[in-house]
Amino acid sequence: MAKMDWLRRIKLIKKIRRPKSLQNQLITSIWLGMGAILIPFNIFSVLRDRDYVIKLSQERLVAEGKAVAMDIKRWQESIGNLLDVLAYIPSIRQLDQEESQMIFDRIPVVFPDRSIRLWSRDGSLVATTSGIKKAVTQSHVLKRSYFQKSIDGEPSWALLGDCLTGSACFVNSIPVYGVGDNPYMTSSAKPVGVLSSVIQLRDTGKDSGMEAEAARLSISEDGDSAKKGASSNQAFISLQNKVFTGIEVLMVHRDGYVIFPVSKINDDISTLKPTELINGPWGPIVRAGQAATTRGQQNQIKASGHWFLTYSQKIDADWNIVAISDRDSALAKVYQQVLESAIRQLLVVSMITLVVVISCRKAAQPIQVAAAGVREFRVGNFDNMIVDNRNDEIGMLYDDINQTGKQLRALLNAKLAHAVTDKQIQIAADIQKEFIIQSLPSTDVVELAGDFDPAYEVGADWYDVIIHEDLTYVIIADVCDKGIPSALFMSVFQSLLHYALLKESKGDERSDAADILESSITQVNDYMSKRHGQSAIFATIFVGAYENRLKRLSYVCAGHESPLLIRARGVIEKLENSGPAVGIFPGSKYTAKCTDMNPGEMLFTYTDGLIDARNPEGEAWGIRRLETMLAMVEPAAMTATKVMTDTIEQVNEYRSGAEQFDDTTILVMKIKT
Repeated sequence: MAKMDWLRRIKLIKKIRRPKSLQNQLITSIWLGMGAILIPFNIFSVLRDRDYVIKLSQERLVAEGKAVAMDIKRWQESIGNLLDVLAYIPSIRQLDQEESQMIFDRIPVVFPDRSIRLWSRDGSLVATTSGIKKAVTQSHVLKRSYFQKSIDGEPSWALLGDCLTGSACFVNSIPVYGVGDNPYMTSSAKPVGVLSSVIQLRDTGKDSGMEAEAARLSISEDGDSAKKGASSNQAFISLQNKVFTGIEVLMVHRDGYVIFPVSKINDDISTLKPTELINGPWGPIVRAGQAATTRGQQNQIKASGHWFLTYSQKIDADWNIVAISDRDSALAKVYQQVLESAIRQLLVVSMITLVVVISCRKAAQPIQVAAAGVREFRVGNFDNMIVDNRNDEIGMLYDDINQTGKQLRALLNAKLAHAVTDKQIQIAADIQKEFIIQSLPSTDVVELAGDFDPAYEVGADWYDVIIHEDLTYVIIADVCDKGIPSALFMSVFQSLLHYALLKESKGDERSDAADILESSITQVNDYMSKRHGQSAIFATIFVGAYENRLKRLSYVCAGHESPLLIRARGVIEKLENSGPAVGIFPGSKYTAKCTDMNPGEMLFTYTDGLIDARNPEGEAWGIRRLETMLAMVEPAAMTATKVMTDTIEQVNEYRSGAEQFDDTTILVMKIKT
């Protein structure tokens, strides 16, 4: 079973790797091209429309939030003004129970959701509008924080979860001063009682008029959700109940207490302590309310994993408001429009694909004919011709294929004719390699390293090393031009010079090294210039002779690139030229030069192909780069091979794959320590 699965997998891979048809390529290109256009366009559209809708919703929320802030401020002023007016009435200041009750009985006509109560200083209930459902005890009243503050002469407020009405409520209270006293707190007067306004939290929306205001707040672009009714709990955000769509208005005290003056669904939250609110799901909203300013602030806040648009504004020194609406409802229509647009785009691309499939089937027939003709060429049938009288681009293609067959036949015939010549060139290259010393000698005196890299099959550079008794000869040369003619002359130059050096070195009375060099190079020059001067082929040659006994290097530099003598790190000496190129002028004079060369020093010789190496931009490597590199060499510590290979690596890196157009040859000699 496992073997069958493996075979199926192999077949699937081959099917995937099979060349795709033109039809499939066009379909793929269409889908990729349209995707490259439509996907960024749709993303841009979503971002643009999203930002616009958020901005529009934020502006609407700001306008609505300011209206809510004004309504709440008027509501608070209404509560304060009512208590101030009542506290100024003489019968209430006298704590006259009968007169006060008559006044209180009229209040529900105007304020049906407010329970107004008058308390004596000892906590006794003097008069009330209604709404007390629990037994009232003096000790119970005296413990209330708002009562204690008002008895001390300060207006106060409280959010209570166990009101005398039997449910959570919002209490405002002020002190009541006796007749004859200033009705407002003075340094000498003491309150005779407390006047309080109690509004059940579930009635704050009706008492403040915010239930009607909520109908104007919208959670979508057209406000449909709000128009369904402000009294529905589903229209209001309730984070603790996992309701994240809709609207909500909060009154946030600077200490962190919260009242929801519009909805009823969140009334239980109002009885929580500030620390519980901050650490709960409403925490980010409450913090935004505490940070509100008089000018108002708009923002986007994340709470319970959802984003909300908010507007906060300071109402007075103690209270701020926050109006919020969910962002997702505002963006729902945007996402719906984008989805519909994407579906329409897919339908258009699918229709285009269908047209391409139909068109490709017809267009592929002449291409298949052309492919069959090319396949004939692949098996060597270059005489196969496509016969068709079309006058369009396909006809031109058929003509090109036919002409290609004829040219391939001619090229094959030419290739066969030149096969013998190519073989002869290969033989010439093999013979030339034999002229280049294959293994450099090693002695106790010198260390040698050389490299020859021809630009073509055969080259015109060469180097040679001859060791004769105390003398070590090093030769590097470059015959002008390239190719087979230069290679032939290279072999002549190399053989003549090698023979001349050995002959002059083996005399009965051997001359000094300088005389040997001058005599040898002169003989080669006279022979080549007289016998082959008409060919205009010449060679630049450097030949040096190191005498270990004298620690001296004698040399002739005949028109060649001046070798570099590396004496120490940063100390480089360029050797002098001592005559013209060899093989041009009969009778030319060559004067040998001499210089000391001590153990640990190196002689670096090269042909012009090294410094003329070009990068892809056509710039030469140059002598300065060579000298800079060699200046970093510590000759006593490095080997000749290391210096040579480092040079080759730097030149190849500089060329970066550019074509080599000249032979490159390097020969390095180090005097051992």
